Amino acid sequence: MGTWSTSIAGNDTTLDLRLEYSIAFCYNDVPIALSKIDDYIRKEGFKKSDAGEWCDYYYSLADYMWSKGILTEEVKEEALHLIDSDFGLEIWEESGNKILEKRKQVLEKFRDKLTSPQPPKKKIKVDLNTQPIFEIGDVVALQLKTLDKPFVKPAKNNRWQHTISEEEFRNLNDKYIVIRKIADSVSFTSGVDSNIRDLWPIFQLYKGVFETVPTLEEVTSLEVATIRGEGYFCCAGSMYHFKRRKFAILGNYQENLVKSRGYESIDFGNKYDDLSLVSGIFTKNSMNATSISWCEMSYSKCFSKESHVYGGFRYEDQLIKDMYDHNFTLFFHSLSCEEMLLSINEEVEIRKMKGANYCNIVSFIKISEDVIKKFEIQPEITVLGFYEFDPSKLSSLQAIDDCVISVVSNEKMIEDALNLDLQEDEETLGVDFCTRRITRRKDTYLADRNYISKNSPYSYYGLNCYICYHKDEPAGKCDLFISSGCAKIENFQVATDKQRQGYGTTLLKYVIDVALSKKVHTIYLVTDEDDTAKEMYLKLGFYKVGEKTELLFRC
Repeated sequence: MGTWSTSIAGNDTTLDLRLEYSIAFCYNDVPIALSKIDDYIRKEGFKKSDAGEWCDYYYSLADYMWSKGILTEEVKEEALHLIDSDFGLEIWEESGNKILEKRKQVLEKFRDKLTSPQPPKKKIKVDLNTQPIFEIGDVVALQLKTLDKPFVKPAKNNRWQHTISEEEFRNLNDKYIVIRKIADSVSFTSGVDSNIRDLWPIFQLYKGVFETVPTLEEVTSLEVATIRGEGYFCCAGSMYHFKRRKFAILGNYQENLVKSRGYESIDFGNKYDDLSLVSGIFTKNSMNATSISWCEMSYSKCFSKESHVYGGFRYEDQLIKDMYDHNFTLFFHSLSCEEMLLSINEEVEIRKMKGANYCNIVSFIKISEDVIKKFEIQPEITVLGFYEFDPSKLSSLQAIDDCVISVVSNEKMIEDALNLDLQEDEETLGVDFCTRRITRRKDTYLADRNYISKNSPYSYYGLNCYICYHKDEPAGKCDLFISSGCAKIENFQVATDKQRQGYGTTLLKYVIDVALSKKVHTIYLVTDEDDTAKEMYLKLGFYKVGEKTELLFRC
């Protein structure tokens, strides 16, 4: 069953179903669409004996059809019968009288809605790209539009990002780059109609910029550029943004087609699209955004239980429910504004029902201001930056010789870690929370969570806490988490009386050395964009590669 909620059509099950409804009614007359939906529901295992799932299905179907002006008498009467017979209410009794009464109120309003005149029939559209754009092997010249696009300046002397200046970027306006389609990625296949799929084309980008449209012969001998660590990228399968620029198909080139899943995506409707493409050509190396995303999720699972929600995952830590970083919902798939608003409101309601006084939303996708303005409860917004380390800067980090850095392995070191926490957070978070937090993390620190897999090129996995000692006194600490060749530095702290004396640099240099010894390809940390600490990280050799946004709702 989908996520529990008293609403009619807001949980993850009904959101999935609504997409299937759209497909069914978009491509079929109402009777045929209902027949296809019935077949799909039975195939998916929905049964009336499971009252919760059946209510999710039938109420969301009636609600969808009413909103589109196509509600039939048969569907309406069955939905009203379920409401009037109190079908499924016994499930809500288990949640207590308060939740039960709220569900009854929702159903009463829903009954009034179904018995009121439905709106005029609306045209139903499906926001999927069901037809492939271009043929596999097509080589396409695409005109750049860089004159009015924002330019993100790379870190100074950084060989890991693009080396083009802003002036050079502006001068590329109206010039041409060349891409080749190498495959189609199927991101979604309908359960109602397996012929309806969402297709994302996968392209290679050639290393070259042209004043005019080049010939196929001029292009095919060029090297393939790298975008965020990959030799390919994908984009939404729509011609809309191609047509807004000038483009030309140079021909079809079938040699050396590469099989790829195309995880690195470029949004041609995004204001940074041209910079992403240009930086792929003018670069010596770049961030693997996918690795960081998956590392973030793997790290969360060290402490929290992961469950799927529409567009992402929910993380819950039953042992420390008031810790925002262990209890949150992550969105990393692109959703429409309506879907994002509905999904976040649903998460807030779920947190309220569970007795929480907050709901923390994390998004790797930018949430529009229009969506944020529509929330009944206005959230506290925090923007966090992902900062990747340039290994070429390691030799410039100076370490203090008489420091000893060790992995936390006993109760005494846990106590030292707590004392460092208290120095930084006691005033704002309190002794009780800091103590419970380190107690919670202790189980992970002291557990045997490090292992080596023989089946992976990036075989080392694990989470450890490192403490830097100077003359037997703890000077600083940080966590190092490694997963699938990606290393995250977290919880970096330096003792109050040891700050700005080189202890932090000593500790960072050590854990970076450890990470590199495990053959990682990416080392990064996360910091508040409003925090002055990011300036220190930039000086030490880190550079910004992305962002995530946190929305904290006080329930």
